[in-house]
Amino acid sequence: MKTQTAFSIIELMVAVAILGIALAVALPNVQFMLINNAIVSKTNDLVGVLNYARSEAITRFQPTILRRHHQGWGSGWQLEIGSEILKRVSFDDNIIITTEPALDKVEFNRKGRLESTTSTFTICVKDRKDNEPLGRQLQLSPMGRVSLINSNAECR
Repeated sequence: MKTQTAFSIIELMVAVAILGIALAVALPNVQFMLINNAIVSKTNDLVGVLNYARSEAITRFQPTILRRHHQGWGSGWQLEIGSEILKRVSFDDNIIITTEPALDKVEFNRKGRLESTTSTFTICVKDRKDNEPLGRQLQLSPMGRVSLINSNAECR
């Protein structure tokens, strides 16, 4: 009697069918995870630059200004002290950032405090669909402290 040394066509077809079903189930979850990671990453970038701007204002005892990119906060920002540009960041993705109240810049005084009232930043997917992750909201207090106030923010 001969021993079998290869897979039969039926076994290969079953394996391919199982692989196809697994991919069909997993692919939407992977896309959700990638979009959610992009939102979290941009949130962390914004928190980092806000903390850096405040820190530099206190350390150098000079006001710092964080200006949004001309296309909006979601496209990037630029950190300045006087005429010196400390940091410039640009993004090319589908994550948007809105502010309430609407801000073109965030200015920290020499003591690291805001020159404006409490501001809320909402980070979301542009043109969000029902199956995509919710956004995140940050609050910037008049004292210059940044905090995450909502990790499941509704996006408009």
